[in-house]
Amino acid sequence: MGVHGFCFVLCVLAGCNSPAFFVPLGMAMTIQQYINKLKKNAEDLQNGRAFVSQVSQTITEQADRIFTDGLDDRGRPIGNYSTRPTYINTMEASPKKLPAIGKTGQKKFKNGKPHKSTYFAGGYRQFKQRAGRGGKFNLFLFGNFNRAFLAGAVRPTLLTEPTRMVALFAIKAGVDNPSGKVQGLLERYPNAFKLSINEKVNHRDRISRLWNNAFK
Repeated sequence: MGVHGFCFVLCVLAGCNSPAFFVPLGMAMTIQQYINKLKKNAEDLQNGRAFVSQVSQTITEQADRIFTDGLDDRGRPIGNYSTRPTYINTMEASPKKLPAIGKTGQKKFKNGKPHKSTYFAGGYRQFKQRAGRGGKFNLFLFGNFNRAFLAGAVRPTLLTEPTRMVALFAIKAGVDNPSGKVQGLLERYPNAFKLSINEKVNHRDRISRLWNNAFK
């Protein structure tokens, strides 16, 4: 089993003086309750739970762009499916089982043996459409890679350092996602797996709100 990963970093400025907190007049809590709330929020920041939660949201947002919209980090189509005529085993390599039919429409060879593959004059693009996945290039067929990608968002590995936290997000390879397949996709479509500008902005905004709300 292989592991392919990415990381998110939260930098925390060090060496600052203790800030002064002002409790708004008329708030529905005592000073001690407010102090307890700040302590709880500080603990959530320190142990990284809140940060990991924000990272998970960013990964989910990224997955929607890749596997639903089929776009890279700059909003361009990740790629295009081949339209070169091809044969595909639609009984094993397709989410929708399709009858095996040859180039001229026959189901059996001249020797009487049945076809195991189906001919697609329009190439892999036509296969995707026939399989019910549309013609859009989105790296989604059975959904195995998509599920592995999102599984990494559930429990990223958190590393804490004096001035920053690092959330390591891993895509684990397995039977449904062989390491060679995962590595091949990451290398062939590197821009798809980079954060887009919007995703970076949204992630930064979420972290800023997390930080600011902790000390309200």
